Amino acid sequence: SIERQGVRRMGEYDAQSLADTIRAYAKLRMRPGRDMLDGMQHRAAAIADSQPQSLAGRVRAGARLGARLVGKMRGMGFDDVVRTVWAYAVLGVSPGEELLGVTNGGAERFNPTEIANTMWGYATLGVTPGDELLEAMESQAAAEIEGFNPQDVASTMYAYATF
Repeated sequence: SIERQGVRRMGEYDAQSLADTIRAYAKLRMRPGRDMLDGMQHRAAAIADSQPQSLAGRVRAGARLGARLVGKMRGMGFDDVVRTVWAYAVLGVSPGEELLGVTNGGAERFNPTEIANTMWGYATLGVTPGDELLEAMESQAAAEIEGFNPQDVASTMYAYATF
């Protein structure tokens, strides 16, 4: 299968290939098999150790896999962190409490869909965002309320019902 081939060739993946693979799983709403998930975790850690700027710059909508990457995420922008939370939620993989606590500000730039996806991601993971993040998201949601489409409203309401 294509996944088995991915596992076999995982050592050849660069940051972009890994990001594209993670993004594809998230977009397809498919959870990778155990071997693929383990391979992506190990490869992401290896890339983070050797090319931290490359990984942080390229994995925009994909998940950071593995606890060793939390330290690298502290230097990422807010958008990267929340996209990571969303991708983990789509994959059904818990990123762990430490990762979920990583925020660097920036919610004031979020559009309605980014707000809704972030809230949905936290809710799907069964985690309530920290007070600082929740307040920032609520403030931005109030400022952008006219731009919320029905899906944004539904995702945000789902999040509040879950919190």
